[in-house]
Amino acid sequence: MPVTRLIIVFLVMGSFALLFAELVRQSEDMSSRPMASRCGDAGVPCPQNAL
Repeated sequence: MPVTRLIIVFLVMGSFALLFAELVRQSEDMSSRPMASRCGDAGVPCPQNAL
């Protein structure tokens, strides 16, 4: 049944995409906290408690 498998994979990938978009939106809402990926860039000091 390749059609049902394709539908299941599409639903799983869609749900992961929606979850990732929600996580990105929540991280943008908490933009006051420095992100780990931007830590140290452009002279931004890293917080000591973020390990």
